[in-house]
Amino acid sequence: MRERSDCCVSDLGKLLYLPITQEGLKMLAIGNDELESNSEIGETIQCKHCGKVHKIKYGDEVLSDGTRKPSKLLSFYNCGDKTYLAGIKGKAI
Repeated sequence: MRERSDCCVSDLGKLLYLPITQEGLKMLAIGNDELESNSEIGETIQCKHCGKVHKIKYGDEVLSDGTRKPSKLLSFYNCGDKTYLAGIKGKAI
C-alpha cells in the first residue's frame, strides 16, 4: 500500500486534495459569504508577483463514477512554475 503525500479536506461534500510540502500543509480559511461583496473573477488577472496578465483556469469536479465535469469552485493562475489561487465560486479573493 502506497502512502499518500497529500491531505484531504471536505467542502460541501466535495473532496479537495492539498499537497503537503516539506514545510507542512499551507492553510487558507474563508467563512461562509465572506466573499459576497468581492468582484466576480474575470478571464484574466493582473499578477501581484510579476505584474503581467495571466489567464484564469479552473479545475474539474470528479464524480463518483470517475468522470469529470468542469467546476468553477476554485479558480487559479500560473506564474512561472508556481500556481496561485485567484477565486472561489466565481468571486475574487
